Amino acid sequence: MADIAQPVSKEEDNPAVAETALLAQKIRAKDAQKRILDDKLSQLKRLRNLDKDEEEQLKKLKRKVNEVASTHAVEEGKKRSSDVFFHFIHQDRKEKQYTKELTLGRARSVSSKQIDLMKGEIRDMVKQVIRDDGDGNSQS
Repeated sequence: MADIAQPVSKEEDNPAVAETALLAQKIRAKDAQKRILDDKLSQLKRLRNLDKDEEEQLKKLKRKVNEVASTHAVEEGKKRSSDVFFHFIHQDRKEKQYTKELTLGRARSVSSKQIDLMKGEIRDMVKQVIRDDGDGNSQS
């Protein structure tokens, strides 16, 4: 009977138990890897969302910069146009002033000449009167 009653072997001696323990260990390792991969995936999703948000903010900022640049360009154009306009007005006024001065100078010259002619005529008349009076006094 000693042969019939064999003691139950230890779990370590049983290949099925050892294989089960090995598989359980592999499952725990795979679960740990899965948790790590899930963590990395959630981090990657969060980073992608942050990238999207940054891209949207960048687009908004670019739009604002373009709007400001456009407004600045329009204002610079208005200023330049105004400067050119007032430059032409200034040039026109200078030319008109020069023309007026030239005209007044000519008028003064003509007036001076006429005054000189009148003075000459008056002198001639005075001389004529003096001669006439001198001739008339001597004849009497």
